[in-house]
Amino acid sequence: MTSTVIKPTVGRRVWFRPSAAFLASNPILTQFNPEQPMDAGIVYVHHDHMVNLIVTDHVGKTLAVPSVPLLAGQYVAGEDADVYCCCEWMPYQKGEPLKAAPITLPVVDPGPDSLEREIQAKANKAPRVTPAALQAEIVSAHYFTAGQGWSAANFGDHNPPVALNLLTFCVLVLRNGFTVHGVSACASPENYNKEIGERIARENAEREIWPLLGFRLRDELARPVLTDADAAADLAGTPRPDNPSR
Repeated sequence: MTSTVIKPTVGRRVWFRPSAAFLASNPILTQFNPEQPMDAGIVYVHHDHMVNLIVTDHVGKTLAVPSVPLLAGQYVAGEDADVYCCCEWMPYQKGEPLKAAPITLPVVDPGPDSLEREIQAKANKAPRVTPAALQAEIVSAHYFTAGQGWSAANFGDHNPPVALNLLTFCVLVLRNGFTVHGVSACASPENYNKEIGERIARENAEREIWPLLGFRLRDELARPVLTDADAAADLAGTPRPDNPSR
């Protein structure tokens, strides 16, 4: 059976399969899971079977990788995987169903990660925002109470209204410099606990990140594929041809 060759173009996404030798020589790439490929974008095309990539590892770090072989068929791990890197088209690009690895961990307890494991078991067939991706966006976290803010605004007066000491803020600084915040309020002064207040405030701040990452991912998935005709028109400075399939 002859497989159809997909013509690579700048801007398209592929799966990058690093070799053991490549990982050993690039310690910037962390938390590698050999069962999952790395996300990569094509930045230069040598020919139909050789491209330059910008590779993103499993925690969002990026690295330029030149002259990567692009497989025409299915990737099969073998002895060459220890020495040679390669990349491949994703199943949906080849018109194949995505074969998700079976989930062996049952969702039976109400722990903090139970929802994530249920999603993995029931709705993990396409790109999505994961808790790990969300945490990778956070550079730093800053906590303070409304009482501390009141004191700073009032030239060091450390006797703010009691109610302000019960309102906890968490400000998260993200990789691109954007900030989100969450708050936690305690109704009874006798129940106030600094650790619990900060934890709830952070959870509320993290909830503000989910829609931001969801929009970014959806924007990426909705981006039209750059065809050879588009690229030629861009180079010539002429309008891109209409493509009714978009």
